Amino acid sequence: ATHSSVAQAATASAVLHFLAITTLTLSFAASSGCHLNPLITLATALTGHVKPVRAVAYVVLQLLGGIAGAAIVLVVLGEEAVAVSGCHVNSMPWFGALFLEAFFSAVLLSVVYGAALDVRSRPVYGPILPVVLISLAYAAQVWLTFGGFAVKATEEPPLPLSLSGGLSAGFTGSSLSNPALCLGPAAVTATFVETDWIWYVAPLVVACGHALLYWMAPPHDAAFFEVE
Repeated sequence: ATHSSVAQAATASAVLHFLAITTLTLSFAASSGCHLNPLITLATALTGHVKPVRAVAYVVLQLLGGIAGAAIVLVVLGEEAVAVSGCHVNSMPWFGALFLEAFFSAVLLSVVYGAALDVRSRPVYGPILPVVLISLAYAAQVWLTFGGFAVKATEEPPLPLSLSGGLSAGFTGSSLSNPALCLGPAAVTATFVETDWIWYVAPLVVACGHALLYWMAPPHDAAFFEVE
């Protein structure tokens, strides 16, 4: 792989993620809230937007969906494709990967709550723009973390962030703040490693911390606390 091919692949992957998430959210948000991510489900459950029973059902189905998706990739494209699609720390120190995963999770929750769930934003953004902003947040994570594995595989010196499409040659990770994305490939290939806890602990801690801040300084609008 060359630097240019890595950057092109990272950009293409980010665009495809943007289109897919936007399409799915617009298709299913009205019926179910389009909970694709355990991080979002846990956060909204802790802040009272989703009932606990529904949140548990969502998380179970999200994790099963991640496993099912990885199984389909395994059957169609083979084990190597599944391994590449998983979450990897590689040569980055575990605390660096933990920080990045927590940072991306916090950014995503900030966008979701600021653009989509705050009733004060609805008259400003309308029903469509919040979906676009959330999809852009996901796409940015994809672009920032996609290039790590490929850049490491090249013999050329690593490029700066803005050119490579990767944060570090040692980090392919980010679960895109979605633990189900990491569980699926690991489960179907039975390749669990000692750093896998990062992809589950970071979103959990961030969701709990976010909920604590939310209840300490909630938006001043009673309608915001209505449970679906």
